[in-house]
Amino acid sequence: MIRLREKVPALYTENIEFIQENAEAKVLAYYRWSEEGTRAVVVANFSDTYLSGYCIPKFPAAGTWHEWMHNKIV
Repeated sequence: MIRLREKVPALYTENIEFIQENAEAKVLAYYRWSEEGTRAVVVANFSDTYLSGYCIPKFPAAGTWHEWMHNKIV
C-alpha cells in the first residue's frame, strides 16, 4: 500500500471528500484527487464480512476504475 501511495499523486494531496460513511455496514469511502488530474477512491470495509455487490451511491464518476488490492479493472 505504501508503494501505491507513492505512485498515485491523489493519495498524498490534501484534497479529500468523504462519500460514504455507513456505520451499520462498517464501510467508509472517500475520494481524493490531485491538481495534475489523478483520482482515487478509497473504500474501507471494517466488518468481518465480504460485501459482494456493495454500492456507493455518491461515486464521483462513471467509467473504468482500477481496483488495486486485487489488481483488476472494475
